[in-house]
Amino acid sequence: MTNLMTINNLGELQAEVARLRILSGEQGRAVAARFKSPLAIFSTAQSLAGHADLFSLASRFLIPLTLNKTLFSSSGVLVKTLVTLVSQKASPYVNEASVHKAFDTSKAFITQLFHKTSSSNL
Repeated sequence: MTNLMTINNLGELQAEVARLRILSGEQGRAVAARFKSPLAIFSTAQSLAGHADLFSLASRFLIPLTLNKTLFSSSGVLVKTLVTLVSQKASPYVNEASVHKAFDTSKAFITQLFHKTSSSNL
């Protein structure tokens, strides 16, 4: 998007500088409006992601961060890099449906566990 313009004298240079300052101000206000509130930031991130699922987008960053801070906190750089690469390759498989399925399975397991515990106390 290079827009080459021949400037022949000082007046044209000053006019171009003024035009670029106005353009810079307009673009600055547009960027500030996109990051004005948490909802605006969320919608900006969602528009940048396109059709990607929010869970897969978040898991791309959260899985490696969580694993490297908890399970692999005392590991070296090579192990943390491998964990990051492997978890980012696995992140497309983490979507809204898989998260709901895992949540429903764990909820059923916990409900069944507490139901057995309460019935054995009778």
